[in-house]
Amino acid sequence: MTLVGALGGRGRARVDARGGTRVVGERWSLDWWIGADDRWRRAAHEPAVRQRALDGTPVLETALRVPGGDAIQRVYGVGGPGGIVIIEVENDSPAAFVVAFTVSGARSIEGAGPSIEVDGRPALVVPGAPARWTVGTDPLTIETIGAETGPLPSRRERRDRLEAAFLYPLSHRNRLRIALATSDEDPGPVELARAANAQDAANGWHALLEHGMKVAVPDAKVQEAVDLARSQLLLDPDPDAATTAALEDWGYDTEAAWAWRGLSLSARRAARRRTQPLDETTPSGLLASTRRALVRDDRGIELAPKLPATWWGQDVEVHDAPTRSGRLSYAVRWHGARAALLWEVTDPAPGLVLRAPALDPTWSTTAPAGDALLDPTTRTHAHPQVP
Repeated sequence: MTLVGALGGRGRARVDARGGTRVVGERWSLDWWIGADDRWRRAAHEPAVRQRALDGTPVLETALRVPGGDAIQRVYGVGGPGGIVIIEVENDSPAAFVVAFTVSGARSIEGAGPSIEVDGRPALVVPGAPARWTVGTDPLTIETIGAETGPLPSRRERRDRLEAAFLYPLSHRNRLRIALATSDEDPGPVELARAANAQDAANGWHALLEHGMKVAVPDAKVQEAVDLARSQLLLDPDPDAATTAALEDWGYDTEAAWAWRGLSLSARRAARRRTQPLDETTPSGLLASTRRALVRDDRGIELAPKLPATWWGQDVEVHDAPTRSGRLSYAVRWHGARAALLWEVTDPAPGLVLRAPALDPTWSTTAPAGDALLDPTTRTHAHPQVP
C-alpha cells in the first residue's frame, strides 16, 4: 500500500497495487470498475493490471486493459481544505466505456449536488449526478451495478455495511476526475477541471524532495523504490521508531523532530540505537539499507562501505547525507578497474577523516573536498574485480 496526500495537510489515503483507495482512519474503501462493450472489469480482480509510481513520486498510475487500449487511473494528492486526493480515469482506447466508482463498507451514503457524503461527512466531489447508481447492502455484481437511475437517495444502516456504485460514461480519449476528501474538513467547492494534473503533482514532489539526502544508483527499479520511499517517510501520519530513524538519517530534520515527539520511551531508545531489524519491504527499511550500503558514520566517514555486487563497477552518487562530521556528498566514477572518488563535506567537524576501505583499504583523507583515483590492487577479496 502506498500513501498519497499533500504535505502540510492532515489527511492521507493508501492506494493498493490495483488502484483501490482507503482514507487513513476510515473503514470504508473506494474502488473502480470499467464497463466496456464486451463486459465489466473490476480492477481488483483483473489479471491485466499494471501500476507505476510516476517518476518515483506518490502519484500512482494504474492501467487496466480494455478492448483496443487501457483504462488508466491516476491517484495523487493536491492538498487544500479537506486534504484532497484526485482520482482520475483516462479512456486510452478507441471506444467509449463506463467508469464505476464503488464504495464498500460504509454506514451511510447521501448525495447532495456535486458532493457525496459517506459516513456523515463530505467524502467525494464528483463532476455531476451519476448517470446510474446502486446503493444497498448486497455485494455489487455485474447484474446489479448501476441498476438505478434518478436522484441519489440517502441511505443509512446500523447493522450492515453499504455497497454503492456511481456510474459515469467516458468517451474515448477523454478523462474523468473525482476528488476524495481525506480529512474531516469540509473541502468546499472543488474545481475538478482546474486541479493540478498528475505530472504537475509529480513535479511538485520533486521540488519538495530536493532537501534531504539524495542518491543516484545504477539499478532503475531500486532508484524508483528509494525515491518513492522518501516521500512515504514524509507522508507517514504516525511514524514509528524505524521511520523516525530514517527521517533523521536522510536529513529530514523538521519532520524527524516532530516524529520524535510522538514516540514512546522504548521506541525512542530503539530509534537512537538503530536496533530495530531491517525490513526492506518497508520504506524505512529500504532507506536504512540503502544508506548503510553507501555511508557509514562511525569513527569517521566510510564511503561506499557495502556496495551490492550488482552495482560494482557502475557510477554511484550521494548528495547531502547528514553525518556526525558534516553533510556529505560524493560520487564514484570508474576508469576501468580503478574507482575515482569526488567528495565534499560541508560544515566539516574537527578531526574529519574519510575512508573507503571497500574500494581501497589504504586510502584516507582529512580534506573536506577533493578527488582521488584509488588503487585497485589493494582492494580486499570481498568484492568482485572489475574487468
